[in-house]
Amino acid sequence: TVDKLTLDGQVAVAEVTETGTDGTALHKLAFYRLTDGQWRLAPPQPDSFGPTISKESPHFRITVRERDKRFLPDLVNMAEGGYVTLCGELRCTLDAQPLILHLAYDFAAVGTDPVPGRLSIPSPWLTGRSAAGLPASAFQQELIRQLAVQLALDKAPSTSAPVLEAIGDWAAAELAGDVPGDELGRVT
Repeated sequence: TVDKLTLDGQVAVAEVTETGTDGTALHKLAFYRLTDGQWRLAPPQPDSFGPTISKESPHFRITVRERDKRFLPDLVNMAEGGYVTLCGELRCTLDAQPLILHLAYDFAAVGTDPVPGRLSIPSPWLTGRSAAGLPASAFQQELIRQLAVQLALDKAPSTSAPVLEAIGDWAAAELAGDVPGDELGRVT
C-alpha cells in the first residue's frame, strides 16, 4: 500500500508498506519518473537522500547519506559483529585494512562483481525497514554476504566467482541473524 506520495515535477516518491505472507509490514521508498505521459519506476537521485556523511569504526570506513544517519549505530554494530563472526569462521586476521562500506541509493549501483575492499549495500530506505524502523533482515543478509566475499578475497585473491558466490550465500543463510522487530525473518 502507498502510505504517502510526494510529487516534485517529473518525480514522485512513494512511501510504501509491503505485507509479508505472515502479515508483517516492511516499509520502503519507491521512486517514479514521468516518462512519455506514464509514471515508471525509476532509480532515486542519490542527492535526494541528502549530503554524504562518513563514520569510521575499527574495521570499516562507512559512507551514507544524511537520510540514513539514523541507521549508523545499527550499521556499525551489524558490520563489526559480522566481521568478528566471519573472521572466526574464515580464520582471517582482525588487523586488516579497513573496508569501505557504502550505502547505495540505486540498485544498479550494487554490482554483482566484488570490488576488493569495498561493500556496496542498498540503503534500508530501498531494501526496507522493519516495523521498529530498523534495517530489515534482507539488508543484514546482504551485508553479511558481501562481507564474507570480501574476507574470502582478502585471504585468497584468486578465488573463483562461483566459490565466492557460494561463500556469500552460506554466510547470508547461516550467519545473518534476524533483526529485532523484523518479523519477516531471514531468507534461507
